[in-house]
Amino acid sequence: MGEEEAGEEGVVMQKWEYVVQPFQSPTELSTVLNKLGDEGWELVAMLAEGTQTRAQIVAKRPNEKAWSRPEVAVKAK
Repeated sequence: MGEEEAGEEGVVMQKWEYVVQPFQSPTELSTVLNKLGDEGWELVAMLAEGTQTRAQIVAKRPNEKAWSRPEVAVKAK
C-alpha cells in the first residue's frame, strides 16, 4: 500500500488496504465475514458471479501506516 502524505496544512488522508475473498455458500459467507471481522476488516461490497450462492466480498481496513502523523511545524500567529 502507498505511503501517507501530508497536505499543505499537515492533514493526513486515511489510507486503506483491501481484500477480495470468494465464497460459495451462505454458511461459508458467514464464516468468512466473521473471520475478516475479527481481523479488523469491514465489508464494503459483494460481487456476484452469476449465482446467488457464489460471489466475492470486498473488505477494507485502515492501513497501519496511516495512523502516525508527520511532524508539522506550527506557524506562529
